Amino acid sequence: MRYRRIRSTGVAMAAVSALTFACGESESPSDIEVPEFSCVIPAGEIFDGGPGKDGIPALWNPDLVAADGPGLEYLQDDDRVIGLFWNGQAIAIPHNIGWWHEIVNLDLEGLQVAVTFCPLTGSSLAFDRSAIGGSTFGVSGLLYRNNLIMYDRNQPESLWPQMARGARCGALSGTSLDMVPVIEMTWAGWRSLHPDTRVISGDNGLN
Repeated sequence: MRYRRIRSTGVAMAAVSALTFACGESESPSDIEVPEFSCVIPAGEIFDGGPGKDGIPALWNPDLVAADGPGLEYLQDDDRVIGLFWNGQAIAIPHNIGWWHEIVNLDLEGLQVAVTFCPLTGSSLAFDRSAIGGSTFGVSGLLYRNNLIMYDRNQPESLWPQMARGARCGALSGTSLDMVPVIEMTWAGWRSLHPDTRVISGDNGLN
């Protein structure tokens, strides 16, 4: 897949505003598929985000390239990235990837992490996936207070709101996720701090 650049101003923000309005005006919460057991979120506070489960495709171990590597035409100096530093390796997950995929599951040496970005709330958080046995997270297509709700691929009925930092529906309801430190800055700033960084290539297919 080749990515086109999305900026958080102008048309992009208009699209976010429209989606936020649409979420608040959903036809009926009863139309939404919400697990009927172990759910601590009232059904009336979960809304349809539009594309359905996996309609926004999360990534799993996408190709990472050097800062001067191929497939980075979509990334410019003033674009924002989510920076992760682990085991001596810097990794950049651009917001432009987050707009299209929202979740990037990475298997690193000694760490299985989900780097998440919700365009509606502008929240970038990374989680250790040990709590779900290393399974990957997918995008449920549902929203809780306009925030991304993830689901565990080993237990598709589970719901994990990003900003709640844990499960709120399903067999693991109440389970917390350990957070992994990340930092946001421009691509130019991150690259100057970590010239040996790896970054997600724009030539990735949908993993």
